[in-house]
Amino acid sequence: MHPSTGSSRPVGTESRFIHANGFDIHYLDWGGDGPVALLVHATGFCADVWTPLAESLSRKYRILAVDQRGHLRDLGVHIG
Repeated sequence: MHPSTGSSRPVGTESRFIHANGFDIHYLDWGGDGPVALLVHATGFCADVWTPLAESLSRKYRILAVDQRGHLRDLGVHIG
């Protein structure tokens, strides 16, 4: 849990979907200025696993983290 939000994600993190090739793909957007850095989790995890690193990197980069197909939100499970 993030202390300022009571959620697994900090304030300002956006949970979004993109529709591509017939699928709705979930991703998190931590914002930030600068070039985009795309974070991809390993099997068995979800995009939220990147929260500590994303908070730090968002000072220099725009951070996006995608949920791979078949992981949590793609299966209808919601966190936070």
